[in-house]
Amino acid sequence: MMSDREKVSAILDKYGLTAAQFADSIGIPRSSISHILSERNRLSLDIARKVVGRYPEITFEWLCNDNSQPEALFQPRQEVAEKPGRRTEAARRKMPDFQEMDLPVLSDGRQLERIMLIFSDRSFKEFTVQPQ
Repeated sequence: MMSDREKVSAILDKYGLTAAQFADSIGIPRSSISHILSERNRLSLDIARKVVGRYPEITFEWLCNDNSQPEALFQPRQEVAEKPGRRTEAARRKMPDFQEMDLPVLSDGRQLERIMLIFSDRSFKEFTVQPQ
């Protein structure tokens, strides 16, 4: 079992970074990493998201799981598309046509207006749904 301090230290060691360099690389205040390393604060969800976004080989599960083991830090992620019944890579890349879909109306009468897809490279695509 690894503490948040041990996980951040393992990342620093693996990449040969100082705490300040690591904080700068994920776009957070340097004091945030300092507080984790001194065990004043725990790793927040926001920081975990930024770490995984910047260092994709680090899994969110490893970073946020209290029962993580050091050797699991850089294990390759499993591809979910390989499992039976999952969409293929080509199908995932094709954007759905939200304009042609029958979109649900909630029981309280609210309707869907917008859909935003956010990609791993931090780009996004926004779709405005035409009223039914």
